[in-house]
Amino acid sequence: MHGTATRERLLAAAAASCVELGFDGATLNDIARRAEVSGPAIYNHFANKAELMVAAAQLALAGLAPRSTPSPREVVSTYLSDEFATTRRFVLELHLASHRHPDLARLLGAWHAARAAQLATEWTGGPDATRPARVATLFAFLLGLCQIDALRGLHVATDDVRHQAHRMVDVLFPDGSPA
Repeated sequence: MHGTATRERLLAAAAASCVELGFDGATLNDIARRAEVSGPAIYNHFANKAELMVAAAQLALAGLAPRSTPSPREVVSTYLSDEFATTRRFVLELHLASHRHPDLARLLGAWHAARAAQLATEWTGGPDATRPARVATLFAFLLGLCQIDALRGLHVATDDVRHQAHRMVDVLFPDGSPA
């Protein structure tokens, strides 16, 4: 098992290790063991742990919705789905760890900037000085939604939270976001 199969196993192992042990607790040795490869084999695919983890998050978020560019409402619905719980925790852990790890912060920042530039145009359809701020606000909102599992004690139905979240998205993107 080499090449793409190894890379895919490493990405899955990195996400699982980070969710279970946190970014700091997830070691390259643990990730290699979970992926059933030698520790040095990781370096055939990734320069370091931060690069591996960000690639794993990108892969996890690539499956957000059936379309290549999901609407903001679709993204919110996916973030709130039970099936996305593990990915929510993974994304949150990476962002929290980025405050302690400048290399991780740099990679996440570059990813955010590239994705935000793409979405600002696709979600708002035309020139608008508020586009970057609206997308940044949605990104911050999504990171907040990553905490939804910690709020289960409030005993609010997920559908009710989803409804309110959609109302917030409609305020940010009233100008014909993709359906």
